[in-house]
Amino acid sequence: MPITWKNISAPDFSSGNALMKAGGESITGGLNSLAKAAKTYGTQQEDQRVAVRDDNTQTFLDQINQMKTMDGYTNQADQFSQSALSGQNVDASKIMAAYGQQEQDIQGLMTSRNTYKASQHAESERLLGIEEKPILDEFNRLQGIGDNEGAAAYQKEHAGEVRDWKAALAGLQNETRLDDAYDQGQTTRKQTTSAGEIYTNVLHDPNTNEGNIQSILKLKFEAEGIPLSVYGPLMSGARGAWTTGTSLTKAATGRIASIGSMADGELALLEQLTQKARDEIPHGLTNQEYASYTAEAADYRNPSDALRYIGDNSGESELLTPDDSDLGATGVQGAENGITAAQKIADQLVNDISKPGREDELLVLNTTEGRIPGFVLKWAFDSVGKDKDGEWEMDLFRTALKNEWQSYLRKRGAVNARNQVETDYNAKKFSLNSSKQTRMSEATANETSAQLNAFYNSTK
Repeated sequence: MPITWKNISAPDFSSGNALMKAGGESITGGLNSLAKAAKTYGTQQEDQRVAVRDDNTQTFLDQINQMKTMDGYTNQADQFSQSALSGQNVDASKIMAAYGQQEQDIQGLMTSRNTYKASQHAESERLLGIEEKPILDEFNRLQGIGDNEGAAAYQKEHAGEVRDWKAALAGLQNETRLDDAYDQGQTTRKQTTSAGEIYTNVLHDPNTNEGNIQSILKLKFEAEGIPLSVYGPLMSGARGAWTTGTSLTKAATGRIASIGSMADGELALLEQLTQKARDEIPHGLTNQEYASYTAEAADYRNPSDALRYIGDNSGESELLTPDDSDLGATGVQGAENGITAAQKIADQLVNDISKPGREDELLVLNTTEGRIPGFVLKWAFDSVGKDKDGEWEMDLFRTALKNEWQSYLRKRGAVNARNQVETDYNAKKFSLNSSKQTRMSEATANETSAQLNAFYNSTK
């Protein structure tokens, strides 16, 4: 079908616009009505709040008006303060103003009452005073001549005839207190003097010590009827006073210390002389060499200990043979191991020493039961050890043993001399230390005895 064109008219919105306008007017009207209703409600609420506040305020004002005395006024001060009224639906400023004014009103009322009462009382007092005067005059006369007992008896007899004895009795009581205070002062002075004498006697009694001084004092004070208020201060310092009085003075301590210093000087001199004696020993050993020698001499004195050491450390050697094969001068025939080999070499040396011309060495050997000392065997073994292949250099051991034996002979003399020096040193050192302790103990005892005697014979 062929496309044809025709004019299309514009749309008409007039009816829709009319409906929208009507709706908007309706909404606006509704909102205005709501606003008027809310305003009316708010006005009613405010009016009601103001009415309640007025009622509450009046309640407080009525309470204030009921206050007729200052006690009642003061006791209710907290509930009429700014902090108490804050937050309540009341007129706080009006209430506080009324509360402040009420104080002035109460004071004015009280002043009027007091003025009236005072005038009535003054007249009554004048009339009664005329009747009481002769009685009071007699009471004062008795008191004036010092007859306090008579004045007291007179007052008791006429007690109902005078309205107020306070002023009169105050003077009597004061006089009585002064008399009592004087008597009490005399008693306290006597007790204080007695307590001081007891304290001094106990403090300087030889049977007193730090542990019993307080118990002894307490018993003696109470036996004399001395109260705690008097002897308390003496008790609190008694133990310290005894300790101070019986302790050695600084001078005494110095004298005792000088004895110790003198003894220390003697010990220092002994040390110097001993070291000089050590240094003068022929073929002497250093302190380290001497310590090493004495240690190994103690550990390997028995040859069997040294042979066991050699057996454990020698290993194999081509110079050892269990039979009698000829191995030459360097080998050991019939030796299965290092122990038997070392023993055979040591026996050969003993045989050599036993030959004529070596009598001095034989005498030394006899001190070890005819055997080469174990530590000499160890020294010889340690000096050669093993070769690079780990075999025991037995041929060198034989020579080393001879050398170590000769070294032992030389060392032995030096060691014996050193042993004697050390023995003398230890004995003298022990003697000096014992003497030092004895002298210091005696000096301490003497100084203590002198101090105690002086303390016990002194006065506080």
